[in-house]
Parts: sequence; C-alpha cells; structure tokens
Amino acid sequence: FGSQRHENPYNSNVSPAAVLSFKMKASIITGFALCVSTSEAFITGVVRQSCMTKDVTRGASVLKSTGSHFTSPLFSASAISSEDSESSSSSEPQLLTKWDPSNWTAPRFWNSLSFRSTTLLSVLALALYTGGGKLSSNAAASLHLLSFGIWFGAMFYTTFILGITAFKTLPKRQFGKLQSKLFPKYFNLCALALTVQLLTLKNMPALMTRKVYYALGSSMTMTLLNLFYLEPVSSSVMYNRYKLEDLPGGKESTKYKELKAKFGKFHGMSSLTNLIALCGAIAHGIYIASTLAV
Repeated sequence: FGSQRHENPYNSNVSPAAVLSFKMKASIITGFALCVSTSEAFITGVVRQSCMTKDVTRGASVLKSTGSHFTSPLFSASAISSEDSESSSSSEPQLLTKWDPSNWTAPRFWNSLSFRSTTLLSVLALALYTGGGKLSSNAAASLHLLSFGIWFGAMFYTTFILGITAFKTLPKRQFGKLQSKLFPKYFNLCALALTVQLLTLKNMPALMTRKVYYALGSSMTMTLLNLFYLEPVSSSVMYNRYKLEDLPGGKESTKYKELKAKFGKFHGMSSLTNLIALCGAIAHGIYIASTLAV
C-alpha cells in the first residue's frame, strides 16, 4: 500500500505517505505560529495581574508622578483624608489613597494565572499519557517546538513591541519600575524555555548538531547573565538614581553622575546580551525549519 500512488486528478505522482507528511508538517508550522502569537498575552497577563494586586500606595505614587491633570475612575476622590487635604499645598496634586473597584471589571476565572497554568499542564500530561507515558521522539519534538515558539515570541514581543511602546507612553519612572518587575519574569521564562529545548534535543537526532548547541548554549549564557547579574544591578542603580533625584541638588551631585554613567553601562550590556540571545533564537528557528523542508 505504501508504494501505491495516490490517485489525484491534479497530481498523480503524490503518494499517501507524502500527503500525510505534508499535513503533519503543516500542523506543526500552524502550532508554532499559534505559540508565537499567544506567548505575549501569557507573559503580559502575568505581569499585569502581579502589578494590579500591589498595595494602594504604589497606585497613589503613580498619580503623584503623573501630575494634577491625571484622573482615573479607579481611585475614589472621596477617600482623601483630612490630613492629606490639609498637608497638601496648592501647587502639589492631592493623592487619592483608596482603591475604588466599582468601575473595574472583575477578572473571570479563566483569566487567572492558576487556571491558565493548570490548563497548559493538563494538555501536556494528556499528550504524554496518550503517548504511553514515555517521552517519544514525537513528544520531544512537540515540547521542543512549543518551548521555542514561547521563547521566540516572548523575546520578539518584549524587545520590539512592549518595551518601545511602554517607553513612549509611560513617564520615565513608571517605565523603569515596570521594566524592573517585567524583566525578571521575562528572563526566567526564557531560561525555562531554553532548558526544555536543550533537554529534548537528545530525542531529536536531526537537530543534534554542533551549530544547534552553539545557538542554544550562547542564548542560555546570555539569558542567565542578564537574569542573575546585569538586570539586578541595573535596577538597583536605577532606584538609587531615583532617590537622589528627590533630594535638593541631587541631580548636580557627583554621586548622581556616577550612577547615571553606571546605569548606562549596565543597561547597554543588558540590551546587547538580550540581542545576542535573540540572534541565537533566529538561528535556531532556521535550523528547525531546515528539518521540515521537503
């Protein structure tokens, strides 16, 4: 049967095996595209949910830094205490200190982090169960491709869309605080996805080449360097700069100039290592595509 040709009025030289192979490859490519398009929603939802559950004082500081012309229905003006009203000067905007959720839509349970994580783990467990509980070559390839899609999608979205949009939209301090909360989650996600890819390579002989290990290894090195050294130092220097900016004459001090130069150096190195990791992701995507070519 495998040697018989598929009777096709348009192409009589296509065998059933070739048709099945084409369908499988098309399904893999479609799944990869879905992973890339949904990874940004997952990581952004995690960060947004984390930021929304912080204490009220952070929300009040946002209003203070944005100026008196900023209003939000999420804060109740009636909650301003008499002490705050008396202590506030006419030139300084009043702080709205009480969170008012009446104008905020309550999140549905399927948008919670726990539900999303449980769903993904359940799908993975079901896939392993139907495969006999063993990490077969097909299961390893699926995990590898899914983790690559999440990794590349998160890197591309964070580098070229989220970061640029937030930089152009938010005040400087709020942008810096957002990045300091986002980047640890971002680098942890990238490191986890890279670990899955490296562990599944042994079940994928077509990808077990030196150039693949170079691409993934260099990306992992750059990601870990950012996670454990460059990003924490950059954030620490940034917050120290903010403290000096609030002091009289702080921006003219020698310490502030030193911190500004140090932040520029570490921020530049962090951006460069992230770019190197992204180049490794693009290279690995090309290597994966070469194994799918007919």
